[in-house]
Amino acid sequence: MTLEQLRYFVAAAKYEHIHKAAQSIPISASVVSQAVRQLESELACELFIRERKKLRLSPQGRKLLEMSGIVLGQVESIRETLGQADQALEGHYRIGGSHFLAAKLLTPIWTKLQTKFPKLTVEMHSQPTWALVDSLLAGRLDFAIGFSPAAHPQLEMEEVFRGYSEIVVRKNHPILRRDKKERHKWLAEYPVTMHMATEKIFSARNYPAFKKLNSSISFSFDSDFTALENLKNSNSWAYMIDIVAMHFNEELVVVETPYRSETQYTVQIMRHKSRKIDSTMSTVFEQIKAHFAQRK
Repeated sequence: MTLEQLRYFVAAAKYEHIHKAAQSIPISASVVSQAVRQLESELACELFIRERKKLRLSPQGRKLLEMSGIVLGQVESIRETLGQADQALEGHYRIGGSHFLAAKLLTPIWTKLQTKFPKLTVEMHSQPTWALVDSLLAGRLDFAIGFSPAAHPQLEMEEVFRGYSEIVVRKNHPILRRDKKERHKWLAEYPVTMHMATEKIFSARNYPAFKKLNSSISFSFDSDFTALENLKNSNSWAYMIDIVAMHFNEELVVVETPYRSETQYTVQIMRHKSRKIDSTMSTVFEQIKAHFAQRK
């Protein structure tokens, strides 16, 4: 039994729904569901009565919820008490992330840290991964996080996550009228919205699966938010990183293909080798790793 499992259980009890609990954290629904199952296995009892559209706490679940509140409250008290003895973080930083990671990961982490340490200031750069590499090499950033950057002798890189790109289309796309298992065979009939190519990142253009499709590229982008707007208003399809596709799941649909294993990508923390890791950077790096550890 872990504190994370208890937190996920409490969220599931609060929302009486796995997916709503996952969205509130936020984390994938499968992680919350697995945590609940692991607790039930360890405690040898059902914690929820599963109904069609929601969960209801069982008698054992109500007891665990009460005790979890006490345990988690004590843990938070310990953190607050001991955290007062932490070395104060301060200083000005220039950091960057790919458009999606800057908006949805780096900014929330930094804002929370800045609330605790108000003497921290930042320049937050939202750029394509290749531009982040250029900025790091030029000394314009202290560190950055991006998708599948190419290795460089002057940069230190640390992989924090590995996932897959998905093929996505808009809701009500004509291809969705095809049999689910056959949809990928019709992709070549439609234009492609593709990330801009550069030697500084591994582009989806290099995927063996994409080369097999022999599709024409009609729209190139450097931000997933730009790609989303194009996809919503066209019959194009695109390769989109799975964590981004999941974020846009109310507007886009994943087209299953047998080539998924060929579309692997990485998330990397990057810094120039001349830039030493200080307390602030170490704190942010640990929070980034913790975020992705929940997705593994």
